[in-house]
Amino acid sequence: MSNPYEGDSTDPLVPGIKGTNSKGDAVVGFTAAAGKSGVLGISNGAFGAGVTGTSSIAHGVHGVNGKGANNPPSVGAGLCGESDGGFGVYGASIANNGIHGDSIQGDAIVGIAHAQGKAGVLGVSDNGNGVHGKTSSNKDSAVFAEHTGQGIGVFASGAGAGVVGQSTGGPGVHGKTSSNKDSAVFAEHTGQGIGVFASGAGAGVVGQSTSGPGVHGKTSSDKDSAVFAEHTGQGIGVFGTSAKGFAGFFQGNVHVTGSQTVEVDILLTGADCAEQFDVADSQQFEPGSVMVINDTGALELSRLPYDRKVAGVISGAGDFRPGLVLDKRPRGNRVPIALLGKVYCKVDARHTAVDVGDLLTTSPTPGHAMKVDDPLKAFGAVIGKALRPLRSGQELVPILIALQ
Repeated sequence: MSNPYEGDSTDPLVPGIKGTNSKGDAVVGFTAAAGKSGVLGISNGAFGAGVTGTSSIAHGVHGVNGKGANNPPSVGAGLCGESDGGFGVYGASIANNGIHGDSIQGDAIVGIAHAQGKAGVLGVSDNGNGVHGKTSSNKDSAVFAEHTGQGIGVFASGAGAGVVGQSTGGPGVHGKTSSNKDSAVFAEHTGQGIGVFASGAGAGVVGQSTSGPGVHGKTSSDKDSAVFAEHTGQGIGVFGTSAKGFAGFFQGNVHVTGSQTVEVDILLTGADCAEQFDVADSQQFEPGSVMVINDTGALELSRLPYDRKVAGVISGAGDFRPGLVLDKRPRGNRVPIALLGKVYCKVDARHTAVDVGDLLTTSPTPGHAMKVDDPLKAFGAVIGKALRPLRSGQELVPILIALQ
């Protein structure tokens, strides 16, 4: 067996072995043995390097596996590793970093992948974080992701949480976008679970917007709510406040199963308070019709003058709508009868003209009221007072309900 070249030096400025070549490689190491290195450098010093390569133009150390990657960098590197099948650069450590990158002005470690579906930087761990970002900067992110195209800035998936954000001073997760169509934060659950779940000693979820909804919930489910709030203690399930506008706004019907407490006023845009009654048959009666009570307790059209069985006027004619409807039921042939307030009423003035303030009672014309000419007969048969005159004919007239 031939002896290898050996170099021995005790001077820290003089290498044990030095190779110089003005045209080719200064030092070349080659081995055909499996698992052995072409060049092996070992250092027992506290901070010494096993192999150190220095170059002012090309690579300080250039390692090639197989035929290399045929994609050398355009500038020189302190360490350049190429491989056509294995690792370009491999670092392993039992107690410290497998690979450590340090840069004063540039990025410490940069990963670039050209293959579709491959990661520029891939972190894999059996027990710890796959990728861990840490910074003490008050302006920068521990982990920052930027996509300059149409793709996703950050995508996370897992059997556990897809994304977990935790902070002792700022937002746990902060999403920001200038798009007019996309969300700053978007969560989608394709199974039966929750799209977004948040909890905390402060607010579980805070939504803030300068032009759109702070929080927008949307669902196509027939059973579930677009936004659901539940308080398991003594507090408020949903709390709304507004400096100038409405604290709450509902477009559509509202169903309340419990009691309501109002400390100031209830403002209703409707003109009267009505109550539903059953009608005698399946006939549909027009709003504004005068109704009387028959012997069964159901309602029918009035047909007699000064009828003390009069119940009132069907609410909802003209521009007036009931502000409150009592005893409303989903089934049955029922009509709302105005109990108080303003309502449009069918009035017949063919025999006697009606002036503002005249008392009205039932008339011989079915479903119509007329002016009271005989106060004695009208006792118990008055419907209300006319709020507009009617000189002749038949017409809907606004009246003030005053049953007596």
